[in-house]
Amino acid sequence: MSKLSFKYIPLTFISSESEIQRQIRNTIVFSYLYNKYNDVREFSSIIESTQYGYNTSANNIGAHKFLRISDIKEGIVDWNNVPHCDCADEKKYKLFKNDILVARTGGTTGKSFLINQVPNNAVFAGYLIRLRTKNNICPYFIYEFLNSYTYWAQISEMKMGSAQPNVNAQKLKQLKIPFAPKHIVEEISKFLIGGKCNIPELDDLLKKGMTGCSSSSELSNLFNKQNVLIAELRQSILQEAVQGKLTANWRTCHPELVEGSHSAKALLVNIKAEKEQLIKDKKIKAEKMISSYTDDEIPFSIPSGWVWCRTQDLCPNISSGSTPPKPFFKDKGIPYLKVYNIRNQKINFSYREQFVDQEYHGTKLKRSILKPGDVIMNIVGPPLGKVAIIPDDYEEWNCNQAISFFQPLDRRISKWIYTFLCAGSFLKHIELIGTAGQDNISVTKSKTIMIPLPPIAEQQAITTKVNSLMDLCDELEKQVVASKANAEMLMQSVLREVFEKPVANELVTSEVTSE
Repeated sequence: MSKLSFKYIPLTFISSESEIQRQIRNTIVFSYLYNKYNDVREFSSIIESTQYGYNTSANNIGAHKFLRISDIKEGIVDWNNVPHCDCADEKKYKLFKNDILVARTGGTTGKSFLINQVPNNAVFAGYLIRLRTKNNICPYFIYEFLNSYTYWAQISEMKMGSAQPNVNAQKLKQLKIPFAPKHIVEEISKFLIGGKCNIPELDDLLKKGMTGCSSSSELSNLFNKQNVLIAELRQSILQEAVQGKLTANWRTCHPELVEGSHSAKALLVNIKAEKEQLIKDKKIKAEKMISSYTDDEIPFSIPSGWVWCRTQDLCPNISSGSTPPKPFFKDKGIPYLKVYNIRNQKINFSYREQFVDQEYHGTKLKRSILKPGDVIMNIVGPPLGKVAIIPDDYEEWNCNQAISFFQPLDRRISKWIYTFLCAGSFLKHIELIGTAGQDNISVTKSKTIMIPLPPIAEQQAITTKVNSLMDLCDELEKQVVASKANAEMLMQSVLREVFEKPVANELVTSEVTSE
């Protein structure tokens, strides 16, 4: 019999108590089948077909509804809000009732959705895989397996070693699922849909397991909520920082540092003058300037002495990187960044180191040469809003086309641009472009981002305050992580006996009782 894992696996996108209990319930069910019938099958034997989704852009109009990962929220799809597309091959990508969709990349890799109701003209996006079960297999039985820790243990293994979390159709076909005689599968399916459990032995296991995990599940859920609150606190700190609320008292105490030649207006004038001189001296390229902003574009009020401008006003030639041919990737050379190297709003190059040839970097990739202090941001999502400052580990870096970069003429304002982009409020006011279910930011839009500009001294005061408050958040997070680890150990202890308890191998006909 194939060896399967039956244990609690904490998942960031499964945090509500009811959903955790569903995963535990299903794990108990499939653990019971595993121990009882010694029948483990590959998905390839129960799946009629797999199909990757359709790659195109989402539109407001079109002949077909275009279902994306982002349209599936809490296991529900509001088809009224699903965008449209024109699908050139409807037969291949059309969705039907009882189809199962699985996210194949990103932070929710492996998450599934069972189609219960679907418009007649619906197709699905490229970052999803459609599973269609054979006629004699209940799709709900398969769907509930995809919501068990037995399944997630296998998905976690499949994702290991991948720089970007992902699964593919071939991997899904290799999944192992505990099975049973047909009438047992049918009985289990009825129970999972919402009926009564008519298998006494399984019912006893469920009662014991669900009762035992209730308190530890509540604890785990509490810690998840605390992490959410800390994340919200971080965003609140950043938003108050970029609106000048953290330094209201500082401005009162230091009026001489925000007026006259120290003012933000004077700073912006100096930057523009320097930019014009560099263009005149042919040290940077002249570029088409974005039109000045209107009052309607101003997203929030700022303190007196600050000014609004666009990122283009502070950073010349904002652009994105590109990908060199494979022969130019080397074991040593110039460090080359991809989006997965931006982790927790910092560069984590050790996560997966890649280098490009130094000569190629200095010629063909000259446009995207990065230096310490430059600010980078991912422009291909989801998610958008990953930001980092280039560290001084290397003298020069480079990046791919999913990253845009901001190289301020006045290097002192790098940390301010970083802080503003980390706050992420600009994402609510920028027009995104969509491709294959993804929301992207164009380079042109990166140049148009409206950014408030404080005086240099206040920028420094803000970043110092933000760093101090973020350190406190880090400490709170460490305490929550330690407490959550203890709760998860308790959960594992409570459930181990239920998941691993052997069951009697009796005649299957004696197991199912009548109502």
